[in-house]
Amino acid sequence: MSFQQKINKLIYSKPWVALLIIIGVWNIALRPPETEPFWFLLGLFTLILGSYGLYKQIKLSRSNKKSPIDHLNERYEKGKITKEEYDKIKDTLKKSENS
Repeated sequence: MSFQQKINKLIYSKPWVALLIIIGVWNIALRPPETEPFWFLLGLFTLILGSYGLYKQIKLSRSNKKSPIDHLNERYEKGKITKEEYDKIKDTLKKSENS
């Protein structure tokens, strides 16, 4: 999955993040800080808040990923593979990690 696809997935799964970013950019672009400082600061705040929400979603999506060894251990614990298959696959995974 490309970076753009990941961003699209996060934005579509959490529409409030996209809304905050859009409102923030809109307020910053249309409200000059010299004449309307409140709206400019509100736009800046919502942009920062939306960006932080996007950052947290990306961080969470990366931390939930399991390694191939973890998946292998789960399959072995559930009895889906035998000890011989487990050892063979584990050796193959270790070889691929070292290369």
